[in-house]
Amino acid sequence: MGDINKMIGWMEARKGKVFYSMAQRTGPNSYDCSSAVLNAMKAGGFVEFSYPGNTETLFGMEGKTLIPIARNKAQRGDIFVSGRKGASDGSAGHTGIFLSNDTIIHCTYSKGSANIAVTPAKNWMGDYSGLPVYCYCLKGVVSNGTGGAQMVKLAIDGYWGPATTQRLQEYFGCAVRDGVISGQVKGDWSRRIPSIEFGTGGSNLIRAMQKWLGVTADGNMGPGTIRALQKRMGTTQDGVISAPSDVVREMQKRLNANKL
Repeated sequence: MGDINKMIGWMEARKGKVFYSMAQRTGPNSYDCSSAVLNAMKAGGFVEFSYPGNTETLFGMEGKTLIPIARNKAQRGDIFVSGRKGASDGSAGHTGIFLSNDTIIHCTYSKGSANIAVTPAKNWMGDYSGLPVYCYCLKGVVSNGTGGAQMVKLAIDGYWGPATTQRLQEYFGCAVRDGVISGQVKGDWSRRIPSIEFGTGGSNLIRAMQKWLGVTADGNMGPGTIRALQKRMGTTQDGVISAPSDVVREMQKRLNANKL
């Protein structure tokens, strides 16, 4: 599975530092819109090829790597491609990556030497010139169906509810972002987490968090995983999630800053 944070990180590392060029679009000092997006997708593990491609290359991924979504469902890590399919080469198309439903990062000639830039989505996607705009989520990183902006600010209340779980699923690039921690073993250490669903099989979110924490990735949030999380967050390491919880409160603060 690809990593949208690595994909976006590739773009952000070059923000304001490179030139726009359709003639010299292979980097490292200049790119155009599609070569930048395809290089970012490669950095995120979504494509393997190294040639730059173009907007027609991206349209060719429709239904495979790129899954069509409605414009109002676009969220962080989704891709837009504008232009008329089959005739979007050169300056007849544009592409970039959503940072939220209304913000994009893209390679745009209008910024000169700072051509990889963050701008509003509206009137910057090609829609300003009347081009049709298509939105896609990457295969394995699906829309959460909220239709709202990504990285919604969490309440710092110390309660690990569905909103906090969904934000974690987003942060760790989970394919399913339903706000539920599924398949968990019952225990006093986690029974105060409203978004837990007890059962078998574990949770992909917890597996991702366990890999990040450096503990056994079995998908079950037991005391060992909780203590590792508490250590990472700098709170008391008692292996229990209380309600409210200092570790959850600290995690919510860091999620709002988009940096765990």
